[in-house]
Amino acid sequence: MSPFSQCHVVVPGHHGILLVQCERQLQTRRQAAEKQMAMEIAVGREQFKYFGSFCALTGVGLLAASIKKKRPSLLAPMVPLGFLVAYQYDVAYGTFQMRVLGEAENVIISEHHRLGQPFGPVTFSSIETARGGGATSS
Repeated sequence: MSPFSQCHVVVPGHHGILLVQCERQLQTRRQAAEKQMAMEIAVGREQFKYFGSFCALTGVGLLAASIKKKRPSLLAPMVPLGFLVAYQYDVAYGTFQMRVLGEAENVIISEHHRLGQPFGPVTFSSIETARGGGATSS
């Protein structure tokens, strides 16, 4: 279940107002996350275009050189470059994002012990200490 899927606020007399504010905040976060993911996908697609063009030109040059010099070993650099182009394509147009999302969900479910934060969870007093003000004790 997504951390953005539910919002429970129980305040007597102000339940409706706070619930609407919480829902708006969650919707804003969801939209910001979607925009960020869309930007990452768009960047991946742009990188794929440039890197794919580079590898295509490199491949043509290496093919011409290997034919001219009769040395097929000159094509060897195309093997790792081919893997890199395939990876870039998967990020830009394939199922890479869905596989990463699925793996992240698996980590949350089955390897929760790996998700601990150094110095424990963030608290109000740790934020105030980091700001230099120390914890308020009213």
